[in-house]
Amino acid sequence: ASASASDSGNSEALLAQFSGLASVKIVSLALNRFEDWHGSSGLHRIATDAFPQITSLLVGGNRLPDFPLKELVAAAGSIDDGTPIASLRSLLGRLTTLEISDNKRMDNHVTTLGAIRAFGSTIQTLRVSYDTLFADKRQFPTEAIARNLTIASLPALVTLNRAAVRPKERVDAELHYVQRCMSEFPELRQQTFESTDAITITGLDEATVATLAAKVSEAYPRYFDLRQQFKHVILSQTQGSSSAADGGNGFMVDVTIRADAFADQNKKLPAAITVQKVKALAAALFSGLDMLQMEVSFWTGGGSGGDNSVAVPIVLENDMQTLGFYGVPNGSIIKIRDLKDKRSK
Repeated sequence: ASASASDSGNSEALLAQFSGLASVKIVSLALNRFEDWHGSSGLHRIATDAFPQITSLLVGGNRLPDFPLKELVAAAGSIDDGTPIASLRSLLGRLTTLEISDNKRMDNHVTTLGAIRAFGSTIQTLRVSYDTLFADKRQFPTEAIARNLTIASLPALVTLNRAAVRPKERVDAELHYVQRCMSEFPELRQQTFESTDAITITGLDEATVATLAAKVSEAYPRYFDLRQQFKHVILSQTQGSSSAADGGNGFMVDVTIRADAFADQNKKLPAAITVQKVKALAAALFSGLDMLQMEVSFWTGGGSGGDNSVAVPIVLENDMQTLGFYGVPNGSIIKIRDLKDKRSK
């Protein structure tokens, strides 16, 4: 069952709208005027008071700020005493789907993703707006980078912005997360890989290491766990091999562009390229095709069923979105369908 309602600005009035709907699991409060998570609006009470069986919360298009991570952490050890912050923590803990896109005040990915990771560990499906959540375009110039950091930040995530998170994509994202952290904090390149809880960095005293570790943990909470997981890869890269990033400005993906009656074209494309530009490229590669009469889709090919396999083609239906937005991985086949040709499939 599902329910939706508009924000009355009063928590009691809001909850009254849901009287008798205790079995509802999907709740949509999108496109309203909610401005807080645990204040007068009553959002924090919808799980504990109105919808004890809630699993999906859709609150896109409101005025919500980032999750109050510090308050959630401070209250983490306390009992669920019915306080607003405890109710919010309870709500996050019950969700498997969360939609928070188009909330213009939600502009700190560290805080919001950190709260989801720590208190919404059952959330597998997430929708966010990269342009607001990753507002600093100097640090996050492309959607591909934002998607990778979101995936790496949330280990339980299965679907992000309607695109599946494939196992190989997760590995790539988590490795990039580690590399990005090491680039921001170059002292970490001197960290040893001893099997111990203590963090040892060559050339730094204990106090300096503790200060550095605190900064790293705040900016990249999963860094130390992931660094140990990828230690063999990192060791080889610190000895001279290059990363998968294109000069730090975005990822490149190796793809095969395919159209009926034409030879395949192997290309290395930026993940930030839009579907519209892919169509323009296809029109240049395949003489006679009209970019205004194309359908673009991708799959990973081979039919191997491997970790990164996409057996059924996924249509890239929005011309203004990028390959990175759709999670197109290395080795994909991009199929160009000529809509004028009835035989094209």
